Amino acid sequence: MLLQIINNEKKELEMNIDNYTKRIRNLQIKEAELKGKIDLRKEYIRKLQTDINSDVVYTNVEKEYKKKLIEIIVYKNAVKDICTFYHALDQAIIKFHNLKMEEINISIKNLWRRVYNSPDIDYIYIKSDVQNENNGKQNQRKSYNYRVVMVKNNCELDMRGRCSSGQKVLCSIIIRLALAESFSIRCGILALDEPTTNLDKSNSRNLAALIANIVELRKGTSAFQLILITHDTYFVEALSKYGLTDCFYKVSRDEHGYSTIKKVSR
Repeated sequence: MLLQIINNEKKELEMNIDNYTKRIRNLQIKEAELKGKIDLRKEYIRKLQTDINSDVVYTNVEKEYKKKLIEIIVYKNAVKDICTFYHALDQAIIKFHNLKMEEINISIKNLWRRVYNSPDIDYIYIKSDVQNENNGKQNQRKSYNYRVVMVKNNCELDMRGRCSSGQKVLCSIIIRLALAESFSIRCGILALDEPTTNLDKSNSRNLAALIANIVELRKGTSAFQLILITHDTYFVEALSKYGLTDCFYKVSRDEHGYSTIKKVSR
């Protein structure tokens, strides 16, 4: 019985010895790691002390500090000036845009009243809505949404979805003519492809008169050219009455199916 007790205590002591041995080994490993870190820190401290005591690294430190401080002040002032210039340019662009839109709309209004022969629409104009791009920045870029509006008795309605095909074609031509008058002072080329599509004879005749007026105003400009492509013989006759041209070119197919161009005198 006594021998068994001694054996049990012996086993327990051996287990304790193993556990303590493992703990000692782990502590020794940690000690070695900490010593390595301490050595690295000491080496870093030694290097810093060497740099501090060195005359080469920090000889011109005050001079370099003043230089960098001046650079920061200059950059801050430059950024401030750029923001001021950006705001001024943005306001100038908005003002120029408003002036141009006013000029274009005056032309559109006058052209519409000279061409359109129905009492259902007094005039049309382009309406622009300013929209800021929400990009999270202080200076947001402005964009514009454009829509065509028709007016009757001072009541405005969006033209989209409320106009006929003929009105849509006429609106498109008039806007193009107004844009050409405003932006194409030195580029005197205007091309109209089938401008009388879906127009009745009255509006077609008025369009011919309008084009004749434009040619009359621009004929003193040496670079002005007007190109008309049409299958509307009535429109061609109306243009001829205003003496716009002595001839025109007729494109047709011959008996072999090839396109031919023929000069036709009026």
